[in-house]
Parts: sequence; structure tokens; C-alpha cells
Amino acid sequence: EMIAMVGQPIFAKELARVFRWGIIGTSFLPRALFPVPRLIPLLALPTTNYSTGSGDGYTGHQNATWATARDASVGTEADTTFTYASIMGDRLNAGTYYIKRVNLPADTSAIDDTATITVADLHTFSFGNLTGTGTDTFSIVTDTHASNTVLTTSDYPSYGSSSLGDLATYDYQDALGVERINSVTSPNTNISKTGFTKLALRQKTNDLLNVAPTGDRYYLICSSEHATSAYRPYYAVTYSVANTGAAFLMMM
Repeated sequence: EMIAMVGQPIFAKELARVFRWGIIGTSFLPRALFPVPRLIPLLALPTTNYSTGSGDGYTGHQNATWATARDASVGTEADTTFTYASIMGDRLNAGTYYIKRVNLPADTSAIDDTATITVADLHTFSFGNLTGTGTDTFSIVTDTHASNTVLTTSDYPSYGSSSLGDLATYDYQDALGVERINSVTSPNTNISKTGFTKLALRQKTNDLLNVAPTGDRYYLICSSEHATSAYRPYYAVTYSVANTGAAFLMMM
């Protein structure tokens, strides 16, 4: 079997990184060995990682009243500079409820505008030093705050209320570097092809579903500022780019 590229330059942004041109001649193909060439459309299926940037971090609120802590229009803290981001929802400590939500923006504009995204997985890594026992469910939600790089306390209410993907195996005893993977639902809609993908994590059982907690637990994930690059969060995105007639695979 022999594979050859013929036609015009490859148009997909992702393929352009690998193939500068997709043109070769065909006169060298031995007719006796390959008597009946077939042209089929080129379909690109790369999986590419997109790391979160300096805008990842968290916003939070704390109050003795659950409704105030959860639904406040302004938070009590926000940060994008720590080497970790904290997720809280099941935390009642000394009569105070604590909530923290994690922002995970990533520049995914390199994805071809015509691509069809079939899979998108969010990879996060435990920071360790956690409080509590047992497992919990964290949900991917939309994030509508304006900036891609800055978080303020006024961004606290900018998180979606519907889950775009749940992971129920976050363990409050996870050690440093334990990887957890959340799949994004409807990735072709929820992953941006023209700018930043702006998604976030909320603790589901209490924060997202609005159930006042009785536990005292919190979870930390490594952020883009972590010294170990392998622990920084990222999206693994798989997509296809349909052929428009500009490039073909020649199969024998």
C-alpha cells in the first residue's frame, strides 16, 4: 500500500503545522504495482492539547447563611496567581459556609473554524494537602466573565447552573499529581474555535444543586502556575476537518 498527497496546499490550521504543502507528483507510481488508484477525501483527526493560561484561578464566597454564600452578586475573594485553585461546596466550618469555583480558560482559537469537534476532555491534577474524606462530584459549567486573564470578586456569579459534564471520582485523599478527567458534553458547541474556551468547575452535590452542606471538605487542583508542567490543567480536543476538494489521499 502506498499513500500520497495530491492537490492543493492543506487548508486546516492544525495540519499546516505538520505539512507545509500537500502536493506531490504522481508520475513515479509504478502502474504494474498500482494499476487502479482511488481518490478519497482527506479527513483530519488530530487530538491536540490546549493548556489553561494565566487566567485560571477561582472566586469564592463565605457567609454564615447558605443562600448568601451561594447566591451573592459579589464574592469575597478571587485569585489567578496561586499554584493551585480551590473547589468548595461541601464545607461548613465553625458556622460558616464556604464556596469556591474554579475558572479554566484556554485559548483554542487554533482549531480550524470549519472543524467538527467530537471529543473534549478536561484534565486536572490534584494539588494534594486536601481536607476531608470520601469522593465527590464536580461539574463542568459555562463561565461568562469578561476577561480571559483576570478574575475579580464581581465575577463570582458568572458560572453556569447546568452541568456540561460530571466526574464523581474526585477523592478528598488524592495525593499530589493524581489525574482526573472530565468529558465536556456537546464539545462542538462548548469548545471555541475562534477564541478562548471558558469553562469552569463547580462542586455539584451542594453548590450546583443548592443543598446546604454539613461536611467540611475542600479540593485543590494544580493551576497553570504550578512549577511541574505535567500537573497543569488542559483540554484534550479531538476534531475532524472535512475535505473541500483541495486535498486527497491516494490509496492503492
